[in-house]
Amino acid sequence: MSATSVLWIAGAMLAFLVLYILSAFLLAPRETTAVSGAYLVGFLLMMGSGYHYGLAAALSFLLFFYAASLMRGQIANRLTPSFYPLTFYGTPAAVTSFAVLFAFVGYFYPFHFNSLSIPPALFQYVTPVVEPLIATQAPWYKKGMTVDEFLSASMTNSIPAEQASAIAASKKLQASLASEVGKQRDALGEQFGIALDGGERFQDFLALVADSYMSRYLTSYEAFIPIIVALSVFLAVKSMGFLFSRSAVFFAWLVMKVLLATGVVERKAETVEKEVFIV
Repeated sequence: MSATSVLWIAGAMLAFLVLYILSAFLLAPRETTAVSGAYLVGFLLMMGSGYHYGLAAALSFLLFFYAASLMRGQIANRLTPSFYPLTFYGTPAAVTSFAVLFAFVGYFYPFHFNSLSIPPALFQYVTPVVEPLIATQAPWYKKGMTVDEFLSASMTNSIPAEQASAIAASKKLQASLASEVGKQRDALGEQFGIALDGGERFQDFLALVADSYMSRYLTSYEAFIPIIVALSVFLAVKSMGFLFSRSAVFFAWLVMKVLLATGVVERKAETVEKEVFIV
């Protein structure tokens, strides 16, 4: 998932939570419930059919209902309307509802471990650091060498200089050297569980090795990956809840100020009767 997609999702969540907070102030409980229901219907339409997503939506709906109850309780029990208490009552439960939804998505996401790969470009920052270390152990190594060039240089430097000169002057010996390079390349690929054609440079080789180890590791623990992903997503959303809920309350407060200033919403005082015990 790209950074742009994450920003769009976060923006949609924030907009919905702002609307939900405003609905707790301005709408009847049934209408507030309809707001959360519309959001969850959209979630189901986007994710498609499946009992697991239906279960996620049901749990999320209960949490939204609980969040609305907390918010309405704070609104009803205060003499003047205030948004600040909602940062502690209501919005945390709504954030938990989001966390539940995304945890279910993470758990049931169809990961294809065998097709996961790391782009070689990610190793472009590692290569300049590692190549000088290689050169200290293999002086014949030169920056930008391919696998076949490295193996060929390794074999050439392991024999006396006169034999190396003879190989350079003989096409037959060069063909034999190329054949031996091919055998060593195949052995190297078998050692790391990768397929080499000889034209890979160092960062390409690193990417192939990383892909091989990652694929074998993830496949070995495939049964645990969905649980780890779901738990990680849930905790990630909850860890952002502090900032997220306060941002939503702040924007809801700003929108309410605009509604009051434009006359769409009016503020008025009501007399409330209350029963007490008298001794």
